[in-house]
Amino acid sequence: MRTVLLLCLLLGACTTTADRMQSWVGLDVAQLVSRWGAPDTTIGDDRGNVLTWKQNRCRQSFVIGNDNVVKSWSYSNCSLF
Repeated sequence: MRTVLLLCLLLGACTTTADRMQSWVGLDVAQLVSRWGAPDTTIGDDRGNVLTWKQNRCRQSFVIGNDNVVKSWSYSNCSLF
């Protein structure tokens, strides 16, 4: 494991879950859903929606504004990479 981490740091080739999640901020929700597929849950109110994808224990959520743009994200129980 240490070797993998060292190689990632030296080569700059590894991205974290946070990096991947952050890359969607500012993009249209249609792009996100096109790439990730339909969310497992969607919760909405007059301020926008929260879309969540679940895989095993990992939960990845995005906050979508009324303008259909990804505003923020969160995740829990996901692996480091």
